[in-house]
Amino acid sequence: MGESCQRRLLMNTIDARLVAIDTDTDALCEGFGEHGFVDLKAGLGVADDPKYQLTSAPTLAGTTVVVGWCVADR
Repeated sequence: MGESCQRRLLMNTIDARLVAIDTDTDALCEGFGEHGFVDLKAGLGVADDPKYQLTSAPTLAGTTVVVGWCVADR
C-alpha cells in the first residue's frame, strides 16, 4: 500500500484555513496540519473582529506554501 496524499490539492478557505485534499481519494490529508487543515489566523493576536481577506490561491515555493492575504485589525 502506498502513502496517502502523494498528490494533493491545497486551497485556502473564506474562514482563514488552508486545507489539503488527496487528489487520488478526495479525502483530507490527515497528516497535514490538524487533520488536513492549518489555521491561518494562528498567531495574529487579539483584535475585535479582524477582517481577513484572501488575495490569491496558495502557491508552492519549494517546500513552502505561500498564501496571499491581508488582515485589517482597525
